[in-house]
Amino acid sequence: MGSSVRANCECGYEQEFLIGGGMTTFREICLFPCLCRDCNRIVQANLVEAPSLCPECESDNISPYDQGGLCEQQGGSVVTSWGLAKQLGRELTLTDSSYYCPLCDSFQLRFRDSEICWD
Repeated sequence: MGSSVRANCECGYEQEFLIGGGMTTFREICLFPCLCRDCNRIVQANLVEAPSLCPECESDNISPYDQGGLCEQQGGSVVTSWGLAKQLGRELTLTDSSYYCPLCDSFQLRFRDSEICWD
């Protein structure tokens, strides 16, 4: 069962993202927030898809928000996680740390659990 997070930034950016996949689709679908470096926006991409593509511009130049460089300081409390050991060899994790916001080009973006589970 997947979950969702809400991304907020001091600049006014706000968006909700689905995390993971459903009970019948978790092997083919793992949704996760990613930075598309071509259209400079946060998108929800399927990380199980190879290659993972931006749903807006179809570029493969995307970086999941659990990867280095998008978080100012690693650590903090876990907001959400999704295990992809077989598909990606890692667990996807978002914490309550400060992340990169492409709207204002700062590290003021925060993810929070929106307390919604989906299937």
